[in-house]
Amino acid sequence: MTNFYKGSRMKPGQPKTKYQLFQEWLDQCPVEITNYKDYSDEFEINFSVPLEQGEEERLIQLTSYDTPDDMW
Repeated sequence: MTNFYKGSRMKPGQPKTKYQLFQEWLDQCPVEITNYKDYSDEFEINFSVPLEQGEEERLIQLTSYDTPDDMW
């Protein structure tokens, strides 16, 4: 994914905004981004993160009462 701040007209030495830092982080994201909507002050982003070897066993143990926080 390419962010639109690359090649921007920022002055050298000017501190980067949180938005710019986020875009740079997103460019380095090691997983596939399957959906990206930028509303400037909010984002909608979906990532595809394939299971690694052994992950299936951990996910099988989750119940319907588990929340995403419980997964980590």
